[in-house]
Amino acid sequence: MWCLMCMWLLQVDAGAEVIVTQLFYDTDIFLKFVSNCREIGIKCPIVPGIMPIQNYKGFLRMTGLCKTKVHHFRSLTLLA
Repeated sequence: MWCLMCMWLLQVDAGAEVIVTQLFYDTDIFLKFVSNCREIGIKCPIVPGIMPIQNYKGFLRMTGLCKTKVHHFRSLTLLA
């Protein structure tokens, strides 16, 4: 993770104005990630990537492929 943030720091120093992340469904992880970026000097806006959920099977496939952490409650909500 630190390698990625260092790469982003170099890109921001070279003129990048915004960062868009991979998809997030866990706000705690995203906020910790932003905090870590701020600690190393990344000050530009960091936008969480999102993916619209069209169906539960597709959601499970994509979050599995990306190894995205999803709160159990969120998964149960989608089943309802």
